[in-house]
Amino acid sequence: MKRLFLFFLVIQVFNIDVLVAQGDNSQDFCFFNHIQKNDSQTGQINIYQSKSIETLVNKFISINKKQRGIKGYRIQIFSASGQQAREEAKNVRTEFISNYPDFDYRLIYPLYQPPFFKIRVGDYRTKEEALKFYKQVVKKFPNSYIVKAIINYPKL
Repeated sequence: MKRLFLFFLVIQVFNIDVLVAQGDNSQDFCFFNHIQKNDSQTGQINIYQSKSIETLVNKFISINKKQRGIKGYRIQIFSASGQQAREEAKNVRTEFISNYPDFDYRLIYPLYQPPFFKIRVGDYRTKEEALKFYKQVVKKFPNSYIVKAIINYPKL
């Protein structure tokens, strides 16, 4: 009996998901219409496919638009709590900028995650990328380490 109930529950959830996906056609950007656009410089592309594929791709695009970034890594150079932690974080940020003047200051992220003030730097897609810069940073900031984070989309 439990298996039968579970089976019907899964079927109902799947049906609701399909109905929601079919009803959400209010996309402001359609990938397939953009590709099939007839342009005198690029030629014409015709795509023959099921409507469900277009629905899934558009759903994927809309979900990704809601995300602020992608999974990646940053280097945490400071973390502290207490009465002076905010001031210490500002000092560490200033020290980092003076030690690495070529580093893009927009990639320095002060965070407050109660009760901790943290300073994280960089947007690295892989741990190997982060490790290259970490080897330089750890000399000046020995308590630093690599952390997983949602990073900004890379510049194209």
